[in-house]
Amino acid sequence: MYAARRSEGKTDGYRIHGTTVHHDALLIRILRDRTDFKTRVYRAIIDWPERMDLWEACRLVYQNPDKPKDERKAEAYALYLANKNEMDRGSRVLWPEVKPLWDLLATSMEMGQQLESVQYRIYVNNPIDEESAVFRPDSFSYWDGKDIAKLLTQYPRPAAEFDVYMGIDFAMGTTRGDYSAIVTIARHKKTGTIYVVDAWGERVHPDVFLRTIVEKVTRYQPNYIAAEAQVAQEFFVHKLKQALAAARYPARTRVKEIST
Repeated sequence: MYAARRSEGKTDGYRIHGTTVHHDALLIRILRDRTDFKTRVYRAIIDWPERMDLWEACRLVYQNPDKPKDERKAEAYALYLANKNEMDRGSRVLWPEVKPLWDLLATSMEMGQQLESVQYRIYVNNPIDEESAVFRPDSFSYWDGKDIAKLLTQYPRPAAEFDVYMGIDFAMGTTRGDYSAIVTIARHKKTGTIYVVDAWGERVHPDVFLRTIVEKVTRYQPNYIAAEAQVAQEFFVHKLKQALAAARYPARTRVKEIST
């Protein structure tokens, strides 16, 4: 990544170019959060080919460990040329004169990777490995505004057909450290569907975090609470149980300490 500054009269401007190689990289933050920048994303592979099955067959030939590398590369390229129209169908690349589709995908195959590999993600400016990601926003379903909202937002807790659980993560260190977090979910007893009812995260003093937990536990009355209890966090969980017991919540049986 590099930045260029240009001064014209009294107006200063910055132009930043680069490749997003991490989900929380500076460029990602500029693309996602900064309203004072005009942003644009260029992807080497704009549209994927429709016949990825043929490309997968080509990859297996290219990476065949039983043949010399020059031979298997030549065979894979011959397979591509013989089926070029089909293998290119539906695809669109950013700069075909310099990096045609074959060159882009052959680079990943050369490195012994799957086609949607780290190299691919760099090419398309998408550093997130969607196959191994625990949370994939594009697969989320949202219940806001739906009929289920009436059940999930009942006071003091979601309707009786749900089991409610809460997870607590106490961030150690100063206010510059990680976020302390509280997440409350409701699982439908019949369908097993899990709904996120409340998600809270802030950098706060432990006393403030403790009061916030008590407020949310009083509000949602969870069946069980999972609280991280690593080293010094054990003391915090002990204080939490005392505070919840004072609020007439059965913390002794419902708060489960999680240590790894």
